[in-house]
Amino acid sequence: LILDLGSNVGASIAFFRARYPNARIIGLEPDPAAFGRLQISTEGLDDVEIYPWAVANQSGRMAFQQSSQSWESRFAPPGSAGEGLIDVEAFSLVDLLARLQIPRVDLLKLDVEGAEWLMFDDPAGFARCETIVGELHLDKDQTSECAERALAGFDFTVTSRMSRRANFVARRRRADAEHI
Repeated sequence: LILDLGSNVGASIAFFRARYPNARIIGLEPDPAAFGRLQISTEGLDDVEIYPWAVANQSGRMAFQQSSQSWESRFAPPGSAGEGLIDVEAFSLVDLLARLQIPRVDLLKLDVEGAEWLMFDDPAGFARCETIVGELHLDKDQTSECAERALAGFDFTVTSRMSRRANFVARRRRADAEHI
C-alpha cells in the first residue's frame, strides 16, 4: 500500500503505478484545481483511490491558501485573509488511516508544503508506516534533526538539500517493525 500525501496533479501516482504495478495507491490532494487535474490523470488506473483531503495534526476543517502554482498551495497561517483562501477537510494521520481502514502503509510519500511539521507534532500515525519519503520545509526551528527526532524508530537519511528544503528517506528499523 502506497499513501501519497500531496499528490498534486498525479505525477507521483503515475510513477508509483509504473514502479509498483500491484500496489494499492491512495492519493490525497486538498487544492481543488490540482485535484481536478489529479482526477483526470488517474482516471482508468487500477487500484488507485484519490481524495480531496489534507493531512495535519488534527481532523476538521482548516484554512488553506490556494496558489496559482498548485505545488505552492498550503495551509494558511492563523488569521489569514484574502484571495485564494478556502476551507479544506483535514485529518490527522491516525484518523485518516482509521477512516480508510488501513492497517499498514508500505510507502508513505509526504510532499505537503510545510504541513509535515503539523504531522510531526503527533507522530503516532507513523507507527503503521514502513518507509517514508518526502520533502521538508526548513527554517531555524524546523530542521532535519527535528524531523529525525519526530521519526524515532526510523533510520532517517537526508538525500538532498536545497535552500530551505531537504528531501529525506526514513525506513523503519527492523527491531521496531516486528511490533507492527
